[in-house]
Amino acid sequence: MSAAIPDTTPASAPEPTPVAADSTPAPITKTSPITLRAPSSLPSKTDTSIVPPTLSWFEGTWDVTHSSLPMWKKNKNVQITYKRIAGTSPAHIDDIVSYQPINSSKSKTVHGVDKPFDIPGSAEKVEGEEERANLGYGWRGKGWLVIATSKWELLGYGTEEGTGVEWAVTHFAKTLFTPPGVDVYARKGHLKEQTLDDIKGALAGLGGDVAKVAKDIFQVAKD
Repeated sequence: MSAAIPDTTPASAPEPTPVAADSTPAPITKTSPITLRAPSSLPSKTDTSIVPPTLSWFEGTWDVTHSSLPMWKKNKNVQITYKRIAGTSPAHIDDIVSYQPINSSKSKTVHGVDKPFDIPGSAEKVEGEEERANLGYGWRGKGWLVIATSKWELLGYGTEEGTGVEWAVTHFAKTLFTPPGVDVYARKGHLKEQTLDDIKGALAGLGGDVAKVAKDIFQVAKD
């Protein structure tokens, strides 16, 4: 899932930068803006799509470095690990979120399953190519959280030029427990401030509720 989980506390080769579905992929440069697609909750903004990353690239563990989710202000070392579930087609994803309270070393986890759903205007997948991740997933918790559900979408991804840091941006819909919002993921290092500024600018450019939550993005604490 993206980081929209119930708050139960008190109170791999680099992929190309995402581009329009009918464009030739190109790496990020200082002069090329980051391309993000709008979530399906903004139907008037679905004119831009992206080629989804390969599933093998998207799998693995990501640090949630920045978020608009209030819950992460009181937690640290937030990570999400994705792993495809064998025997599912299109692939379902095993999803584990781990984190620690801001003043504790005790780890907490939330386990769930992500089931893909179709996104209007998504780039078509080419038969015979390596399996790609989906742009949208419906999450359902496991164990005592089996009654909890949410939806999240991939808005963009890429690899930072010069550093090799991989990044992704996700949007999560409103649930009974959490407001709508966005997360920024990174792995293999820390993103440059310029890259973060470009991501925020791209989110603001989508307008609507996405632009509103983009103003609330903060850095998630990490030891």
